[in-house]
Amino acid sequence: MKIPRLFAATMFLTYMASITALAGQVGSGGDNWQTWYQGDNGTNNISDIQAMNSAAIATYRSAIENNTWNSAGLKAEKFSLVDIDNDGILEISIMSLTHSEIEYGSCCNVLLCYSENGLKSFNINYEYLSEYGLSYIDSVDLDRKYIGTGRTRGKATDDVYSFDKNSGFNAVGGWFGGYITDDPNDELSNRQIEQYELYGTNLISINYVDATTENINYYLNGSGISTGFGQEDSIWG
Repeated sequence: MKIPRLFAATMFLTYMASITALAGQVGSGGDNWQTWYQGDNGTNNISDIQAMNSAAIATYRSAIENNTWNSAGLKAEKFSLVDIDNDGILEISIMSLTHSEIEYGSCCNVLLCYSENGLKSFNINYEYLSEYGLSYIDSVDLDRKYIGTGRTRGKATDDVYSFDKNSGFNAVGGWFGGYITDDPNDELSNRQIEQYELYGTNLISINYVDATTENINYYLNGSGISTGFGQEDSIWG
């Protein structure tokens, strides 16, 4: 999420409040879903959730290790394992970063989701370049209403989508940080700020890790260990 420094400073307290709210949901290993997930009847369905996550993790791991997470057979370079939609089941966002032969700076980013209906795959870039594009999932709304995306090129652009495991992504808003100024009469700037305040102040980054054998063995094991939230620019770090 890229916004001008002066504007970012004015949103600092809001961001810190978001971090505090998230702290109640995140354990040392990432999503503390065994503690905070509540079923539809208000009771913890820990055993069911553990079993579902174990099945999900085994499926995700197979997809990464066999390069079947995308239709082009690309090798994973980064992945993020978090509960995107707050249903207690971990989802995995997988990335292959640079494909300049397709379009300069483009990437492949696929979100794999698991449920009682099995595995589903969603690609944020399908509407543009099929397998490849410039967008990737970089954040989630603290209330799990929205997913935020960054870009591999034109990084001042942020878009926000609603998401569910049946219908996939649906664009709801976005802003371009390069248009934001300190002029209160700048209508274009004000529209960007309005969009950011509607959708951006409650977003927190999801952490990506390198898709090394060590990380695959650590995070994609058993019922899974979330990579967690809050590390800005973990894609490029």
